[in-house]
Amino acid sequence: MKPSESRINPQNSTLPRSLIKTYIEIERYPENAVSYTPIGILYSDTIFVLLLEANLAAGGYESHFYALTYDTCGLQLNSHLIGFNSLDASGGIKSVLFFLSDSLLEVNQSEIRYNEGVKNIVDSKHIYYQIGGLGFSKINKQLASEQRIFPRSSERVLRESELRLLDIQQLDIMRNEIFADHGYIFKTET
Repeated sequence: MKPSESRINPQNSTLPRSLIKTYIEIERYPENAVSYTPIGILYSDTIFVLLLEANLAAGGYESHFYALTYDTCGLQLNSHLIGFNSLDASGGIKSVLFFLSDSLLEVNQSEIRYNEGVKNIVDSKHIYYQIGGLGFSKINKQLASEQRIFPRSSERVLRESELRLLDIQQLDIMRNEIFADHGYIFKTET
């Protein structure tokens, strides 16, 4: 079993709005939320983060994703809006959450357009959040230099299947490009 599978809500059960409003603090409650679906939990030694999807009553498909941070005693520390879905027959924005580890969350946010029933992804961005001793926080990515052969390695976390397509020399170049963008000067023996 993959680590992310153990944290996904298999029954897709929802929590009623009245329960959420009574026991959970969410900044900017969506007034048209009809229910909340637990998505998963990220955790560290000192805090845990509950991920919820607020299902909205609207035309098309609309929802918001929230990260709610708690200490180990169950005291809620804060909440963050980390993604949303806003889709209709012509397209819109879709967010997909991926658990990369117990302490790392990837939110893939895509702009989608439908043209005669064909789905086209117009734009896509990857946003990363980590959980650690200081709480739940967004990871700020550094832009890759223009000369890089593998700029995508600084744009998002690459999957093992993508890395397996590269040979040792390409992986070495990719790693060295990351170091070079951070100012490291080095020589590789040939």
